[in-house]
Amino acid sequence: LKLISLKQLGTYAWNSDNSTDVAWENSDLYKGLNGSYFLTNTTYDYMQHSTWLNKIENWAWNAVNTLSCGADGNCEEVTSGPDYYNITTEEMYLHEMNRTKPISVCRSNWPSGGCDFSIGQWTMPIAKIGLMYASDYQMSLGSSALSYTGSANSATLKTGWLHQSNNDTTADTYEWTLSRSGDSINGLIAWGVASNGHVNDLNVNYTRGVRLVFHLTSDVKISAGSGTYSDPYFINE
Repeated sequence: LKLISLKQLGTYAWNSDNSTDVAWENSDLYKGLNGSYFLTNTTYDYMQHSTWLNKIENWAWNAVNTLSCGADGNCEEVTSGPDYYNITTEEMYLHEMNRTKPISVCRSNWPSGGCDFSIGQWTMPIAKIGLMYASDYQMSLGSSALSYTGSANSATLKTGWLHQSNNDTTADTYEWTLSRSGDSINGLIAWGVASNGHVNDLNVNYTRGVRLVFHLTSDVKISAGSGTYSDPYFINE
């Protein structure tokens, strides 16, 4: 069972160093979420009790390192693709799950002539705490969103239950996803949810909202509740 926090934990950088590309498992945000930001933060003292900590699965986060760059190998001169703003939710999901052929992406300023292909570099780091994927956010509207793109459907995407404006009015208007893009002409970037409804490529050293995501182990039992906001689930200790 994948759970996404209703409210943001706070605002943090994806990674403070914007000059050296790092995988998610080496980023400041990964280390913080699984350390001093949350897991070892005594503000959340219940996370220091093994009974509760052991109910969170050590999860393989498979969409985190979908880094792409030009086939000419000169990643610093091109914006790493595919462009999540212009592909459909279905294409985004398949790319993040490493279940699709490379997606052709074209930019007029690319030195290789304008077009290239995304090249995924997938790893599956194990961690208890992560973030939602860009595809999680767009699929919050259900199957109707599979054909949506941020470039054409931003206003509709903003109505989804995962957009911060619909569940936390105190939240930062931008927030990070786990989905990494990589090198660009303006620095190192990852994908975040923008205030106007679409996902947006953001420099990793920007401070943006962070919402916790984790998976419960398969032996957790629900003792009460229907899972709605007004009637949340309760689980047995």
